Amino acid sequence: KKDWDGVKSTASTSLFTEKDYSFKYENNPFLGFAGAIGYSMNGPRIEFEVSYETFDVKNPGGKYKNDAHMYCALDTATGSSAAANTSVMVKNENLTDISLMLNACYDIVLDGMPVSPYVCAGIGTDL
Repeated sequence: KKDWDGVKSTASTSLFTEKDYSFKYENNPFLGFAGAIGYSMNGPRIEFEVSYETFDVKNPGGKYKNDAHMYCALDTATGSSAAANTSVMVKNENLTDISLMLNACYDIVLDGMPVSPYVCAGIGTDL
């Protein structure tokens, strides 16, 4: 296994033009889904929820070709010293969010009421 040391630059000044760059993402509501399944027992119920959503990296103004907008060079120098003057190339294809949730609920059934209040507690994670 060979460690990657980065790309060496011979320039005397930094080639990075934007400090603390952050990728921007498309807002596309059609690239996700969510669903839940559960079991009810005359008051108490349990349910399991899953959601999946993905956001593509924005191509600012559509001016970049061949997925060039997905690449970014990151400086590997730490602190204020850039003596090594190296960088690492990163490709960001998209941002994906997967959520899992397990809930335990209790439906409060009141006779003659058109609505049923409920209490839930759950545990979940984002991947």
